[in-house]
Amino acid sequence: MKEQLFIFITLSLIAVSHQWCWSFWGPCHERKYGKKDPSSLPSPLPCKYSTFDQNSDGVVTLEEFNTVTQGFPAYKIRTESGPHGRPIITEEEFGNNKERLEQMNIVSNCS
Repeated sequence: MKEQLFIFITLSLIAVSHQWCWSFWGPCHERKYGKKDPSSLPSPLPCKYSTFDQNSDGVVTLEEFNTVTQGFPAYKIRTESGPHGRPIITEEEFGNNKERLEQMNIVSNCS
């Protein structure tokens, strides 16, 4: 009996560490690493490059992009080296990502 209990506890710990979801543990609700509740997300931002340019210098740095999109699902976007070696997001790259940003509900009205 002790051996069976040990095996059950070991499998349970493995299941928890891999985010398995078994029905007898209760509802899954995406567990710890799942999707956020849509009602808890901020409203989508306008689909304009200038929305992300916080200091109005005509360049969107990665830092500005991350600050403006804080609270939204994480999104990786390709950057280029800008002035003083800072990573920047070009207007062209922003345009290439509009559809995906809209699908993730980060921006809206891109058409």
